[in-house]
Amino acid sequence: NICFCGIGRCYFVIIKSVLLVFLLLTNTESHSVEYIEGCDGKYQETNLSKDDLEYVLQKHAIWLANNKNDSRDGERANLCKAKLQNVNLKNRNLESVIFNGADLAGAKMQFSRLVGAILSEANLSEATLTGADLTNANLSDTKIVRANMNTVVLRGAEIVRADFTDSEMYSADLGNAVFET
Repeated sequence: NICFCGIGRCYFVIIKSVLLVFLLLTNTESHSVEYIEGCDGKYQETNLSKDDLEYVLQKHAIWLANNKNDSRDGERANLCKAKLQNVNLKNRNLESVIFNGADLAGAKMQFSRLVGAILSEANLSEATLTGADLTNANLSDTKIVRANMNTVVLRGAEIVRADFTDSEMYSADLGNAVFET
């Protein structure tokens, strides 16, 4: 169930019925979602230290500043299958970061920019994504159980077979998101 809170009331909606029908009927624009198969990241099954994670994200910021071109100083963050439980990524620019298969359970990602991020098969259980921008993100087969996703932006996101059990999505922007079970 997902909790949509309105003026003093909560409505529980089964995502496989009402929400899915609404989204399919309102989905008229195209979207651009990136897909990556497998994992070739060097942080697979690794618990990154705060310093190591900061280093990866600094190189990623340089990559973004270089119009997403690898350089001597910058490269795209590939954190596929990394162990990042309870990590604090509040207010970060995580655009296009590769998180597929990563364990982000309990992560704090409020107001982060995750535009075009690849989160397929990631674990975001009990994560806090309040106000995060996941426009055109890939959330296919993602576990998002008991997460706080209030005011999250999911415009154009690919949300295929994702598990939102008991997640809260008050005032979420689901425009053009693609849901499939």
